[in-house]
Amino acid sequence: MSEVEALLRIRRTGFALDLPLTVASGEVVALLGPNGAGKTTALRALAGLSPLDEGHVRIGGRVLDDPPLFVAPEHRRIGVVFQDYLLFPHHTALENVAFGPRSRGVGKAEARERAAGLLAGLGVPADRRPRQLSGGQAQRVALARALAADPELLLLDEPLAALDAQTRLSVRSELRRQLAAFGGSAVVVTHDPLDALVLADRVVVVENGVAVQSGSPQEVARRPRTPYVARLAGLNLLRGVAEGHRVRVGAAVVVAAGEATGDVFVAFRPSAVAVYRARPDGSPRNVWPGTVTLAEPVGDAYRLLVEGEIPVTAEVSAAAVADLDLVEGRQVWVSVKAAEVESYPA
Repeated sequence: MSEVEALLRIRRTGFALDLPLTVASGEVVALLGPNGAGKTTALRALAGLSPLDEGHVRIGGRVLDDPPLFVAPEHRRIGVVFQDYLLFPHHTALENVAFGPRSRGVGKAEARERAAGLLAGLGVPADRRPRQLSGGQAQRVALARALAADPELLLLDEPLAALDAQTRLSVRSELRRQLAAFGGSAVVVTHDPLDALVLADRVVVVENGVAVQSGSPQEVARRPRTPYVARLAGLNLLRGVAEGHRVRVGAAVVVAAGEATGDVFVAFRPSAVAVYRARPDGSPRNVWPGTVTLAEPVGDAYRLLVEGEIPVTAEVSAAAVADLDLVEGRQVWVSVKAAEVESYPA
């Protein structure tokens, strides 16, 4: 068994990491967050590349770090796939992959046999050197090298960041297959929500060195708890105090589909926001005046930022932008149906 149980506390000038983390055997956990959040610091702490100031790291019940106790990286059964892969440039793919088990004391013939099998399964020519490999092939070699050492814990630091958009699609799918077949625990560091959604069983969102949200990728995307996560999920997120269907947000009131009491978040999709030049007729439950502060094309549509008593992001068609002359500085009215607004405890 390779369950990971850790409390990662590292202090640096102007930054502190304080991150509890558990990873079950066979589970893939993604650390998702903006640049500088502490994700890579956490990965390095698990690998033993950055010793803890406080806390602990245990894998399969074995203590690897619990100051002053510290187990050096080479004595941890951990495989690491770095963002830039760090392949040995003058070695073939086979020699690069065989290095993993060789560093663990495996004999040369067995290490090469294990490396050849992994490379064949990943479809990478064993006799090519890194400069002869595509980005996708280099990523596969780095993954094979980490897996060849038979790790208890596999760590991947932005494993797809160096690939072009087209290559990412195929490599992401292959990586998901490999992670599903891996029997140990795995931690993937990423700032890409799609990588987290495809690769991970569970997502831990890290901001400013602490975990701010955790759950399945679908749960995190559907019910964001910080503005950063809401932006990733493409949702409007507000916080207020609920009494029944009504949620007071500052001086304004938002009417939600469900009933709640106390401190809540409310979320709704930008595509659920309707924009008008004049106050709409009838009596919509949620309607507010505002000013367009940004109008930018996104694919076939436009994203509008509308500032007002309730600041919202709206997604409208290019035709609507033209017909309503929705330029920056335009005074508008926005409305959202109550049925489109979800509230949940904060």
